[in-house]
Amino acid sequence: MIYAKKEKLRIAQSELDKVKYPFILSRIQESDEYLACKTTMCFAHDRNITKLIEKINKVVQ
Repeated sequence: MIYAKKEKLRIAQSELDKVKYPFILSRIQESDEYLACKTTMCFAHDRNITKLIEKINKVVQ
């Protein structure tokens, strides 16, 4: 799941659409950063969506 403010998610949608995982959920949360989370915990965060996606890629390899 990717958590962020509504406006940040709207801006990042085109980048999120490029991710080649079976699915990614996005949820609104009042945070200045994007948060990447599994169902049990968050494992990455960044203010830049591209950098967050890179961190996600490292975790799932």
